[in-house]
Amino acid sequence: MSFWSGIMGWLGFGPAVEAPAAPPAPSEPYDESDPAWEPERDTGAAAWGATGTATAEAEDDGADKLPLIPEDAWWRTNGNSILEPPRFVLTDAADLSLFKEVQTFIEDPDIDLPHLPHIPQRVLTLLRQPNINYPGISKVLSQDQTLAARVLHLANSAAYAGTQAVTNLQVALSRLGMKSIQSLMLKESIKAITIKKTAEGRSRAEVLWKRSVASGVIMENLSYCCQLKSDEAFIAGLLHDIGEMVLLRILHDYQRITKQKLPAPVVDYVAQECHENLGGVLAQHWNLPEAIKPLLEHHHGEIDDYDPHKVSKCLLQITDMLCSLMGYGEKYPFDLLNTEPARMIGFGTEKSHIDALKFLPDLVAAELNQPF
Repeated sequence: MSFWSGIMGWLGFGPAVEAPAAPPAPSEPYDESDPAWEPERDTGAAAWGATGTATAEAEDDGADKLPLIPEDAWWRTNGNSILEPPRFVLTDAADLSLFKEVQTFIEDPDIDLPHLPHIPQRVLTLLRQPNINYPGISKVLSQDQTLAARVLHLANSAAYAGTQAVTNLQVALSRLGMKSIQSLMLKESIKAITIKKTAEGRSRAEVLWKRSVASGVIMENLSYCCQLKSDEAFIAGLLHDIGEMVLLRILHDYQRITKQKLPAPVVDYVAQECHENLGGVLAQHWNLPEAIKPLLEHHHGEIDDYDPHKVSKCLLQITDMLCSLMGYGEKYPFDLLNTEPARMIGFGTEKSHIDALKFLPDLVAAELNQPF
């Protein structure tokens, strides 16, 4: 079994931070591949106000009414709001011509794609064993002093620190436990492939990295609302924009080879138009699970109501909007609960959905403050 094909089978995998009062996961998650399943909800326009808040005209026949949204809810926007993300448009003929050249470069079948780092891969393989072999994991990690130092740093952080500081790697691993080690190794794997060679590249890569971690946390903690598996949701959130991260490396190589600097609008347009296709190529290149590939190569735009991955794709789009509302990336005033993906899966129609939203900023901030 390959490293990546086993990720989805890990039980209980997710970020180190747990959602307070998170709704319990259902014993039998719905199967998204079954087109017969459709969440029960009232889609009548009379039930909703302009900001996605339940009104007095909601159902009054004894059934649960749509949950009231607090006036000070952090995700509510004041003034003008939008229902879908804006798209970049290139109008300059020179920029369009340059984009086509870059697109040809990216689609070259012989292009050099990054490989995943060796040490985290070996650690994750060991973590799939029935019994955790902390001495074996410690031996593998000791071959990478930087990664070993991060493990020690994390074990001595406020979230995990005991009465005494840990200096022994094996003791640090025992303190962290399997979930935290898995989360760290997976995030380090993705972080390792981001560009670090130029100040501009590092700045953009840092934004993408924070957004990917935030997406993983959001997806995991909202998975209960949509009856998805939390470990699969976390991985989908973390990886869904991996194509954009790898594009930074490819564009850096393009500029080095051609000796021309790409204007910012062209970089933005390339990222918008090419990252999903590249995500699908990377899924194949890294032998990711089949369930992940459709989410990497198509998570923007219109979603078919009969798409077997409809719920996951809708939740990814909701997650992208939540990241924007939190400021992880370009900030836009989304009317979140009135957007099409929210309506398609009935997100925001249950009190548990609203409760889950309340905690998200603190959960994301806590995860990003971990010493990774």
